[in-house]
Amino acid sequence: DNTLDVRGMRVDDAVPMTESFLDRMYGANEGVAYILHGVGTGALRDAVREMLRGDATYVRSFRSGSREEGGDRLTVVSLK
Repeated sequence: DNTLDVRGMRVDDAVPMTESFLDRMYGANEGVAYILHGVGTGALRDAVREMLRGDATYVRSFRSGSREEGGDRLTVVSLK
């Protein structure tokens, strides 16, 4: 599955889990990965996206989900 659900997790747990997930997705030659962080306070979304900004190894680009995909509660990652 190319979706990781980190809703309700602490940032300190969600970020390393996201890094490991992206490593697996990259190794499996997945072109796109989905990170479901929910809306809440925005802390998870912000932390995940900050980590993605610094990940030149796997991440080509990322964006908020479209309305059909779930909107801002989801981050869509395009992998290299």
